[in-house]
Amino acid sequence: MHKSKIGFNPSVVVIVILAIPLLIRAETNRTWVSGVGDDASSSCSRTAPCKTFQGALAQTSTGGEINCVDSGGFGPVTINKSVTIDGAGCSASMIAAGTNGISINITAAGDLAKTVRLRGLSINGKSTGTNGIRVVAALRVFIEEIVIDGFQNHGLQVEASAVTVFVKDTTIRNVSKSGINVEPSGNSPSAALWIERASLLNSFNGLFVGKGAHATIRDSDIIFHKNGAVAEKGELTMVNCLLTENTTAVNARNESTIRLSFVTVINNESGLVSDNKGKIISFKNNVVHGNGTDGAPTSSLSPI
Repeated sequence: MHKSKIGFNPSVVVIVILAIPLLIRAETNRTWVSGVGDDASSSCSRTAPCKTFQGALAQTSTGGEINCVDSGGFGPVTINKSVTIDGAGCSASMIAAGTNGISINITAAGDLAKTVRLRGLSINGKSTGTNGIRVVAALRVFIEEIVIDGFQNHGLQVEASAVTVFVKDTTIRNVSKSGINVEPSGNSPSAALWIERASLLNSFNGLFVGKGAHATIRDSDIIFHKNGAVAEKGELTMVNCLLTENTTAVNARNESTIRLSFVTVINNESGLVSDNKGKIISFKNNVVHGNGTDGAPTSSLSPI
């Protein structure tokens, strides 16, 4: 009678046991964070959420989404793949003392979209943070319903060479340099920025647009800065904006162009300033009044 050669193999059992965490931690399209979550042993599912955005990102597939179960502080995060982080419906915040709140640096060739969507977040630098959001490399970034406060450098720093950034319904305040700073890198930069319904409050520069960048801002307030809106070898279009309580409201420097339509410039020390071949073009529908020195556009065009 032949005996079966199939028997108990301890090494197989060990391999299976070791593989279980890898199966559990496979990347998924949607992950979750919670104020009482756990990065160490969680699957980041709805019923077993992670503690931080960084922990959830590691378990989120490229192009996937991170949501919050409940309110909490979910920590700074460095994003290296296309993803959505949506904190709407919760108090989704992060403390970023001494560091960047969110860094975006997507370089993987296989990630063709290179797109990040951020929504419903509060980013607090506690007056020692570096940048609220720093965009190093990406193709598209969407920023909606974000509050950024208390950073030593910039609220939003855009340095990617060829990126398109959309900012909507966002407040940036109390940063030492620029609320929004667009200075793309590289020899032929071409960054683009669209801003809608933003409040830029209490910084050195409200909005700075540097070489190779073009930006459009509409329906927004720029209040209490050393320089409200500045372009330096860049292009800026402003539509239906209020600039008040700034030292200089609008400043076109070094061969830059700033276009104004339905813009109100009032109660600033200086209204419109241009130098070194900088141009301020008015569409004859703006209000510049009540400033220490109102200044004047370099040229005016009638609306078509």
